[in-house]
Amino acid sequence: ISFYEDFLVTIKIEGGYITELKKNSYESFISDSFLESLSNFENLPPRLYRYKNLGLIRFRKEVKESLKEGKIITNDNDVLWKDYNITLIVDKNISLVGVIN
Repeated sequence: ISFYEDFLVTIKIEGGYITELKKNSYESFISDSFLESLSNFENLPPRLYRYKNLGLIRFRKEVKESLKEGKIITNDNDVLWKDYNITLIVDKNISLVGVIN
């Protein structure tokens, strides 16, 4: 996944060949249902709690900025939001869908 200002690009590679290249929106990658799941996380850090209270648009922007700045990374099969020590769930369609811890 490559993150740009207004969109992201996903590339699927199988056997050394690019088998899929897609341009996606941040709105589909960071869905309202994901933001609701994140906002219901019991140990939501104070900064994220403030963004949650500002509404989905501002909350999504915080996630988007963290993605673009490399603050959300992959480690093996885990997706880690380093600033908050939160593990996120990405589904097979390459969208954020939930929070593990």
